Amino acid sequence: RFSMSKAAELASLQGVAKAWIDIPEGQASINDSFNVATLTDTGTGDGAVNFNSSFSNTNYCVLTGSEDGASSTSVRTHDITEGQKTTAKYDFETFVVNASSNRTDVDVRSYSGIHGDLA
Repeated sequence: RFSMSKAAELASLQGVAKAWIDIPEGQASINDSFNVATLTDTGTGDGAVNFNSSFSNTNYCVLTGSEDGASSTSVRTHDITEGQKTTAKYDFETFVVNASSNRTDVDVRSYSGIHGDLA
């Protein structure tokens, strides 16, 4: 298992996530993470993931997912806020879409895995 004290070792490995996070519903804390310093809650359905070790550029890949809330009639998602990705953090939005509302910002449990080169 890698620790942040082995970040140089991790930086040289290809094909492994350089950071990941499990964000609980409510977004007030972090369930578990790797290479994530803090989670900033900036409002309902809005937040930022701040890295311990920065990426070398903003071309890193963020893979996201969210729990469905046991609903078969709506879709919940976690996406990256356009233009808000830096080498040190990315901003995100979580929301639900269903037949009665086009889009509603909500705090949902979500997950991210981040792949790219560390600085």
